[in-house]
Amino acid sequence: MSIHYSTLNAFVNSSHPYRKSLKAYSLLKSLSQPMCLVIDRCRAWLLLVMLFLINAVSYQPADQLIGRWQFPSKGSSVDVYRQSGLYFARVAEVDQAGEQNFGLVKDSLLIRNLQYDGELWSKGRLIHPKTGIALNVEIAMVKPNTITVTVYKGLKLFHRKFEMTRQEKR
Repeated sequence: MSIHYSTLNAFVNSSHPYRKSLKAYSLLKSLSQPMCLVIDRCRAWLLLVMLFLINAVSYQPADQLIGRWQFPSKGSSVDVYRQSGLYFARVAEVDQAGEQNFGLVKDSLLIRNLQYDGELWSKGRLIHPKTGIALNVEIAMVKPNTITVTVYKGLKLFHRKFEMTRQEKR
């Protein structure tokens, strides 16, 4: 709480018995200046801490997965995005081989409900576009521009792994 000079002047000019007491006026004035300085410093620190927290919340390690990723054949790619804390992959580009061999269709949802557990993105589902079979998906980031995708049904013992590379923005 800070005491403003207008309040001090009103006090001095009032009919209060201590109105002419220079000591009271100087004491109140001297108390108000350091108090304003302390409050201003607290506000500055609070603002700084809030900005830091907002920045920390906006960057999450899990968001490293967001972007466009190319399949090993380099012809087809997916866009990975986050929605409600889960990660999804939508087909962005399709080459002839991707369309014929896997039944990829542009803008179709390929992977859904991936969750980041601190190390990898797991518990995702991939519906094979050609067969309609639901498969489990797990993604690990090997390098900032390389991910390893593991696809399996039921037991992880029988799986298929492939690497995808990040496609640079054009």
